Amino acid sequence: MAEKPPDDSSPLSTAEILRRVAALPPEERKRAERALALHYQPSIVVNRTKEAEELEALGWEPWLSELAPHVFRGTHAPFHRAFWHWYWPLLMAKRDGKRLVNLTEEVSGEIVQVPLAYLLTLGRGMGKSTVCEWANVALGAILGQTLSLYISSVQKLARGHLNNIREEIEDSLVTKYYPGLSNPEVGKFNNRYGWNQDLLATQSGLTIFAIGLEEEVRGVKRRQLRPSLINLDEFDSKSDSPDVVKKKEAIIGGSIFGTQVEDTLIIEAQNLIHAQSVATRTFKRRNQLLSHRRESGLVKAFTDDLEIGMVGTRWKVIKGKPVWD
Repeated sequence: MAEKPPDDSSPLSTAEILRRVAALPPEERKRAERALALHYQPSIVVNRTKEAEELEALGWEPWLSELAPHVFRGTHAPFHRAFWHWYWPLLMAKRDGKRLVNLTEEVSGEIVQVPLAYLLTLGRGMGKSTVCEWANVALGAILGQTLSLYISSVQKLARGHLNNIREEIEDSLVTKYYPGLSNPEVGKFNNRYGWNQDLLATQSGLTIFAIGLEEEVRGVKRRQLRPSLINLDEFDSKSDSPDVVKKKEAIIGGSIFGTQVEDTLIIEAQNLIHAQSVATRTFKRRNQLLSHRRESGLVKAFTDDLEIGMVGTRWKVIKGKPVWD
């Protein structure tokens, strides 16, 4: 008995659509993925490819080097490695459905909870903002639908970091591995959400709010999502008075940390710009912020024998070496 020919009029399943798109030549595949993003429900959008899963399995270093060779073209310093050795396993654990609050490690013979906060106290030019911005890209790539808050001293600075994240997504190989992350969220009537200076919302579900410390941020959420990541970057100012420092600590410890849930990750990145800044007081444990944390330690830009002098009409480094090539 002859087999019945396939019925081409039957609607294709989501899996079959994705299989056919994946088999297309690169340029045709890119056009097809964008068409899916514009004309079908978000569940059909290719958020991550098989190649992305294989790349993630290699670890954070190959992942960064492959997606952004123009950014991560040099060597990673020990303090960069320490951060990613903390952050990457937590993303992998959350991707695999584990509760981060249940993760433990052995410290001095005692079993303790793995800290979900990281204090990154690096000198200027040591790549702390680059680390923070790519931590947000990794968050969206690996976890998909998730919410992040990127917080700086003022809205303008936070917007600058959000714009950097957007440009890195557009200029890197994110599109190749995570098509849904590189497309803005599109509504039912093809209206674009969150590709502006205050909000980034992608087709795959990553949402990042840019927030200044002068704002009230209590209860921030989107579609019932609470923050998976709270990122404080450049939140201190040289002109901060003791009263301003006290106010910032109250906002950070109250309004900002009050938005977290039990599995929220927190990254606090700031160079120690003066002796009584929020970052300095946190680093020296003179306040109650991030008491349970992993930290980089104080990383200076140059060795302790640094000398700077005037040579002709310019200031130059006379003695001392940078700690990172």
